[in-house]
This record gives sequence, C-alpha cells and structure tokens, in this order.
Amino acid sequence: MLAERLDRPPAGTYAFELIRALREAGHDVFLLLEDLPGPEQSAAIPARLWRHLGAWSSASMRGFLVDEMKAFGPAVVHAASTRLGTPAREIARRIARPSVVTVHAAGIRKWLPVDLDGHHVIATGESSADDLAERLAIARERLSVVPPGVRVTPRRAAEPGPTERIPVIGAFGELEYAEGHRFLLEAAHKVIGEGREAQVLIAGEGPEKAALRRQAAELGIADFVTFVEQPSRPRDLIAVMDVFVDPTTREALSPMLLEAMAEGKPVVAGDARDARAVAKDGLTALVVSKGDSGALADAIGRLLTRPDFASRLAREAREAVRRDFSVETMAARTVDVYRALRAR
Repeated sequence: MLAERLDRPPAGTYAFELIRALREAGHDVFLLLEDLPGPEQSAAIPARLWRHLGAWSSASMRGFLVDEMKAFGPAVVHAASTRLGTPAREIARRIARPSVVTVHAAGIRKWLPVDLDGHHVIATGESSADDLAERLAIARERLSVVPPGVRVTPRRAAEPGPTERIPVIGAFGELEYAEGHRFLLEAAHKVIGEGREAQVLIAGEGPEKAALRRQAAELGIADFVTFVEQPSRPRDLIAVMDVFVDPTTREALSPMLLEAMAEGKPVVAGDARDARAVAKDGLTALVVSKGDSGALADAIGRLLTRPDFASRLAREAREAVRRDFSVETMAARTVDVYRALRAR
C-alpha cells in the first residue's frame, strides 16, 4: 500500500485504519509512506513493514524498493489516495501485479485523470462512483464502492468540570465552498440571535478559510467562532463538541460524520445521497435540506434544548456505525476487491 501520511483525514486516516484492520484480520501489508508516522501509527504498524516513498525519486532506490516488493510478494498494489496513483501503477507494472487506487470524495476534483489510468478504482460512495463513470468514462467493471469505516471504541468517561457550560457546535473538514460552512455560520447567527448561548468550532484548512472569517465578522458572531487547524487525532476535538454539524452540499458521505457518530455525538447533516445509509432523520440524526441555513439553525436549536432526544439520536447513530460502517467491514469489503482482481 502507498500512502502520503497517516494522521490526516480523509486519505491518511483511511490508510491507517485500513492497514490496521487488515493486519488484525491476518493479512500482511507492506507500506510505502511519504512521511514519518506518528507514535500511535508507529506502534500499530511496525517500522519493518514500511519504507519511505520519497526514495522513489531516485533510480537506484526505485530498484531497491521494487526488489523489496518482489520479495514481499503482494497480491495487489493499492494507492490509498489518487495522488499516488502514478507510482503505484509503475510498481505494479514492474512486479506484474494488479493495482487499485482509492478515490476519496473530499478530493475528487483535485487529481488528474492520468492518476487513475490502468487501475481498478475504489470509490468511497455511490455518488463518487457515478461521478467517475460519467465525467471520466471509467467503465463500471473498473469501479467498486467501499464506504469508509471508523473504529467504534468504548465511550469515554465524562471529564470532570462544571456541569453548566456554553455548548459547542462543531464542524470538521476541508474548508471548501462545496462543504457549506457558510450555511453553518448563518445558522449560528440565527441560534445566537435567538438568545441561546453557543460557541462554534470549525476545524480544517482550505481556500474558504479567509472568506469564512470575514463572514463571521460581518454577521457579528466572530467572538463566538473559533477556527482551528485539522488535528492529527480528530476525535480529541470532536470530544469537546456538543453538536456535530455536517453542512456539506456534496452528495458524499463524510468520514468525519461517521467519526462524530462513533464518538457518540448528536449530529445535524445535510441530505447527502451517500449519507442516507446512516443519517436517518429523527432516528440517528437530524437531516435537513442542503444549503438551508434556517432549517440547520432549527435542528441545532432542537438538539440544544432537548438533551434527552439528542442523547437518543447519538446512541442510535453509534450503533448504526458499529453495525454497518466499522473498519472491520471496510477491510473485509476491500479484501473482496483484492480477491476479485487476483482471480482475473
């Protein structure tokens, strides 16, 4: 498997959790990695199982890495992000193995079609698969859909502290126009304007960050909004949120929505096609029309004023993720793709 780094969602955390789940299921994985793993990743993936992908730029090191790959004898070469599709294809060609590349919805507009040439493609949702088939004319037999998976761990014990505090409304993801954070700020303006105390926490980086800061100032809520960089451990930040909001206008399922549900947070989500499998209105989430900031504000207010209802939604969502979107399920479906390629 080729990966960039293991501590940044979506592609990095996807690679880390997939590799860890594959190894836990008894499969061998050899990793070519662009950046050093952190302590948590190093503990889960011993150093003997990975090499620096940066060495691929040297002709002599390319030969060394190819020899190592031949000795390892993989059934398949898997690029965990589209940006690594080209080196993955060359490695696969040199060792005569099939290759796979995973396309993450969050980065679907950022790569060149050449990165997908010759690969079998794993899309993380039906909407992404349709986009790839329609825009790039990728044949359906070259496409598989494997939804993202997250690890559902035991609930954290409540942190000691004051029982009364200002609730935190959070969002997590790339700060791009299509992610809809502007609608969250409009909704927060309405919630705060109605006299409710609330803080807004927006985690992530992207081209819309400056525009969102300006919007918060123009709405008069800048003092209530905090922007932070995307952390290497997303759940540490999600843990401080009282309501998680996914305001995206895309059709894809956000891995961070799954992370929030697995963390036991009540969520408000836009009516994205791929998210409907887990975000069911009134059962596991509150679902609103994409781009409707008024409905978003009403849903946030409903969760803030009805804690018992919010807790029930969170419990049901956590169970739905455990059942249908676990890392074990993701790994098993990915292995099915590998086996189908090997059988051809």
